[in-house]
Amino acid sequence: MLKTEERLEYGQLLDEFLLGCKTDQRIGMEFERIPVSIYGKNVVPYEGEYGVCELLREFAKVDNWDYILDGDEIIGLKKLHDTITLEPGCQFELSLEPEKYIKDLKSKIESIDSALAPILDDFDIKLLGVGVSPKTTYKNIKLIPKKRYHLMAKYLWGILSDVMMRETAGIQVGIDFKSEVDAMKKFRLANLMMPFATAMFANSKIRGGVDTGYKSFRALAWLNTDNERCGFALDFNKNMCFK
Repeated sequence: MLKTEERLEYGQLLDEFLLGCKTDQRIGMEFERIPVSIYGKNVVPYEGEYGVCELLREFAKVDNWDYILDGDEIIGLKKLHDTITLEPGCQFELSLEPEKYIKDLKSKIESIDSALAPILDDFDIKLLGVGVSPKTTYKNIKLIPKKRYHLMAKYLWGILSDVMMRETAGIQVGIDFKSEVDAMKKFRLANLMMPFATAMFANSKIRGGVDTGYKSFRALAWLNTDNERCGFALDFNKNMCFK
């Protein structure tokens, strides 16, 4: 591990990508949902007797998960290679151990959801699989007490960065690569496919209780979060490589 005063050399960065090459190809997934009250459909806060922190605390006791802490604050749970973490606005994220087949990831989600269901019922909470909070906007969603998120909120400069952090949810996939050539092929293909995937699975037109006029307000939020970090990679060429 590097000490803070050590210089990070270019070769060390390159090595990280090369070490990622795997012969056993698997796929990983992060699955985010928005916790809302079953009554008012408002986003459930972190604090409070029936808040998301207490939900995590209760689930940890029932299903034998360990706490993930930021200082003294519970910001998630872990069991073996699976984690449940909170995004900035309390979005509920399952991060699953990579599997060879997508059907195995699906089975893992269903198993965790089954164990979680009685506690969600007790807390009158529903996890919505939508791209943006349909009723509560970021002005009424507090950041959870995770230090990195508060630093991010100050750093990201896009006009919809607060929307992205506090209101949106999605599914991210991690796809193994066996070589540098394989990685570049998959990276290029993933970027070319993403506009179509965004359109096919768009489900975030309702925000703040009104029709925004967009099929995917989540996509709009990401495109207005930080141009240095977000958007599609379009400048492909035959010599593209890890460097």
